[in-house]
Amino acid sequence: MRGYVLTRIAASCVTLLVVTFIAFGAINLVPGSVVDVLAGDQGYTKEQAKELEHQLGMDKPLPQRYATWLGNVFEGDLGHSLKSGRNVTDIVQHTLPVTLELAIISTLVTIAIGIPLGIITAIRQDKAEDHLLRGASIAFISIPSFWLGTMIIVLPSIWWHWTPPLIFKDLSEDPYANLKMLAIPALILGANSAALVIRVTRSAMLEVLREDYVRTARSKGLPEMLVIQRHAVKNALLPVITVLGGQFAFLMGGTVVVEVIFGIPGMGQAMVNAINARDFQVITGLTLVIGAIVVFVNLLVDLMYRVLDPRITL
Repeated sequence: MRGYVLTRIAASCVTLLVVTFIAFGAINLVPGSVVDVLAGDQGYTKEQAKELEHQLGMDKPLPQRYATWLGNVFEGDLGHSLKSGRNVTDIVQHTLPVTLELAIISTLVTIAIGIPLGIITAIRQDKAEDHLLRGASIAFISIPSFWLGTMIIVLPSIWWHWTPPLIFKDLSEDPYANLKMLAIPALILGANSAALVIRVTRSAMLEVLREDYVRTARSKGLPEMLVIQRHAVKNALLPVITVLGGQFAFLMGGTVVVEVIFGIPGMGQAMVNAINARDFQVITGLTLVIGAIVVFVNLLVDLMYRVLDPRITL
């Protein structure tokens, strides 16, 4: 067990190092920079723009800039916004809890909807409930969350002159207003993810229900619900956990459009603002944090595999 854990942790550290290289390298290879934006806004001459590049260290070779940035990251310094001068760590501290809360609520919605309905479709295979839920899951997978969010804002305002709450309140400031605002975005994201979980849970349950040990449990006269709860569900959860981990990671980095639509001041909206300003310090900092969370979630999924099924090795 210890060897398994250490191996997974080591692999996660290597993956995270690769993430730092991609996050820094990719954004610095994109043409243009924040200097171009500042020069355009403030009317800098070419000489002044070059001087600003020198002050920001942007005229140094890319490997040297990466090494300096990575060293600062190991010291807990993600740099400063080249546009506003604000500390990137401060931006993360203000936006990460919002996106994390939205992702957690959405994942809870996914679990509450996806797993029970997936089990029902497996138990009621080829019955009316199965066909109905499978059709609904395909529909929700096909509908983009940003389109659904836009429709929820636009159509009720036209038909009933009602719009969802669009003024964000911090959870510590006003829990009711906070949850009231995040409820609809979380339901949209959670329902979209639940559609996939329903199909994965159904497939896993059908496979487990055909196993010999399940037939043996039934032949002993155990009630069907007891067979499902005690023998089938636990073994069917392994692929479901993989999907849930992937969906949570996707929500951490994929809530950009929904956050912008509903005016949620999370990491997604901060990323959009940074991209518009070509503020690569903020972009790389946010990308690194999201990447670290994704790696950590995948590590937890691997460790949960080991707990649920001790037969799993390296």
